[in-house]
Amino acid sequence: MSIKPAVTVLTATRNRATFLERFLLALSRNDFVSANAELLIVDNGSTDHTPDVLASFATRTPWPVRVLHQPQRGKSRALNLGLQHTEAPLVVLTDDDCYLEPGYLLQALRVFQDADIDFCGGRILLHDPTDARYTVDYRDAFRRYPAGTLFAPGTFQGANMVVRRAVVDAIGGFDPELGAGVRFRGEDLDFCYRASLAGFTGAYVPQLVVYHHHQRKPGPQLERLRALDRESNGAIYAKLMRLHFSAFAGRWLADTRRLLRRGQVGAIFDMVRGGMMYRAKHHRAPSLIIPLASTKPKHQRVNPGERSP
Repeated sequence: MSIKPAVTVLTATRNRATFLERFLLALSRNDFVSANAELLIVDNGSTDHTPDVLASFATRTPWPVRVLHQPQRGKSRALNLGLQHTEAPLVVLTDDDCYLEPGYLLQALRVFQDADIDFCGGRILLHDPTDARYTVDYRDAFRRYPAGTLFAPGTFQGANMVVRRAVVDAIGGFDPELGAGVRFRGEDLDFCYRASLAGFTGAYVPQLVVYHHHQRKPGPQLERLRALDRESNGAIYAKLMRLHFSAFAGRWLADTRRLLRRGQVGAIFDMVRGGMMYRAKHHRAPSLIIPLASTKPKHQRVNPGERSP
């Protein structure tokens, strides 16, 4: 009889065979056995030899490794498949170009002994100092985000997130219309906003460290990625304004003021463009709950303070 893991480390990958060895080697330096953790990797329709790399690695580890296959492209779809196949009370989310600092998993277990934390992010440092300082987070002070907080984009990032299974059971998975592989990014921001609106408490925990090896250098390609992120923020605001208009209108206004102070008028137009594109495509009102499967989810409870029906 197998023992249910205490932690699942979940990541999605696609056509990254030449980089996966470094990612997997870094994971091997962590404390999977003592943390009673498993690794769950979802291959998102790779056409290179990623499946061979993963299968070979799975046979060499002394701790559980599971590989799933989601042929339909989209990071959120891949992560949702992984979430369907784990029952661990704690899920660590990271990317295949990130390296968890040794001791990360035991530290995560200690952090979530605090019953008042439901999801958290941590420090994201550059692995290669010549890479652009983008999607990094060098904050060194703990901060709690009470339920209902509409934090700024970038406060929580999918490269370094830990989520209680109870959050997934309550709000479902990631929005398949967001994330790498589809038009808009920001599946992590949307997920954490929905978690916060559903009554869950977030935190920033600087002791949880990953090193991001994104390999992006300053230049036009990076600027295009920044613009895409701003468009994605606008799309998410437009989506969630239909649920909480005043709250997300205020979040949009705060971003606009910040960008105006910096003289980044073009960035404001990026947000507006993203919002208009999203609204033009999506006419149905969104929901806080995104079921992981086509069947009715087991848990309909949204606010953790409410009784289940």
